[in-house]
Amino acid sequence: MSEIPLNFEAFKNEMESIDAAEWSNIRRSYRAYRIRMKYGYNILQRTCYRILFGLAAVPLYVVFSLKKAPPRQNGIDTVYYCISHNPGIIPEAFQDASHRVDVRLGSGLYLDKTARRLIQRCFTEGHFNFCFAYEMIAVLANYSYIVHRYRPKTILTTYESSCGAAVLTEYCHQNGITHINFMHGEKFYSPHNTLAAFDEMYVWDEHYLGLFKKLKFSVGRYRVENPWEKLNLPGRLTKIDYVFYLNYESNETLKRIVEAARLLQSMGASVRIRPHPRQLSRRITKKSVPEGMLENPLDKQIFQSIADAESLISRYSTVLYQGYICGKDVIIDDLSCDDDFFINKDKSDYIMLYKPHKMLSEILSDACPKAANKGDKV
Repeated sequence: MSEIPLNFEAFKNEMESIDAAEWSNIRRSYRAYRIRMKYGYNILQRTCYRILFGLAAVPLYVVFSLKKAPPRQNGIDTVYYCISHNPGIIPEAFQDASHRVDVRLGSGLYLDKTARRLIQRCFTEGHFNFCFAYEMIAVLANYSYIVHRYRPKTILTTYESSCGAAVLTEYCHQNGITHINFMHGEKFYSPHNTLAAFDEMYVWDEHYLGLFKKLKFSVGRYRVENPWEKLNLPGRLTKIDYVFYLNYESNETLKRIVEAARLLQSMGASVRIRPHPRQLSRRITKKSVPEGMLENPLDKQIFQSIADAESLISRYSTVLYQGYICGKDVIIDDLSCDDDFFINKDKSDYIMLYKPHKMLSEILSDACPKAANKGDKV
């Protein structure tokens, strides 16, 4: 799976042709699912995905439907359905934990009658697609549990990347619940973020208002709130000239990143490479990143890492935006990936291309002149 559309022009043309103003939430979710499968996965990935999850749809539906309703807990106004582990991103109005309950992803699963009726509609209106039905079962089972356990007035979440977002909003409305979403990570013009629907949505910057409009979101009210404007970074423990913040790297992109890091070291700079926490244990990460260059995210929290770094380097990590807000030098990696998606404003609509930044090729030009030209690899 990649944030980069497999066929950008076809994806762009399809999104521009959509007029979803009068669409039902079920139609929104099904089209979002189709777009993600069509432009976000290759043929082999799509085939495996459909077989694996399509076969699981019916037994999953039966199991969750037969479960007993969870015990009731009264007096809860807001439930935060917690998917992201990014610290400090909950909107200020909801930060007081005494007025909310946090429910972790998958911590409770149940299907009530309303959810079952919605799933049946998803199946028929989704042209009897079992894989789509599976996804709707999975997301609705979490919300059905929340509704029957707490009877909240508001569900707060970070589900903008789910093709089931619109269906979840429909389920909330049928239970008299307000559905509010807030950003938890960087967003682009990507097939993995389309046609969502929410009552309210918190975004970090006005830039995202235009992006989500292009992605055909339906949002009753946007609120612009930057969760890091008031952030005070911890004191610096050590000075690191450059820190590379990895995304989901292939063998080839990781190899190029390590080569770039070695070049910076040859220029006399101190350099660290910080894997995404979910990829820290990958064999390729352990094998490719020199031990003395590895910054373990389990040993150093992200804001300490930002505090220690002079310059932050990545293709599209949320850390670049956090670093920009905190006054750090931001460097976009334009060398490790063959596709120009993340360094092309007209394609990615990536916010950091509109903020003060440098390109990695510029930084490396003194050590390796050919790296200053986009298209040449380190």
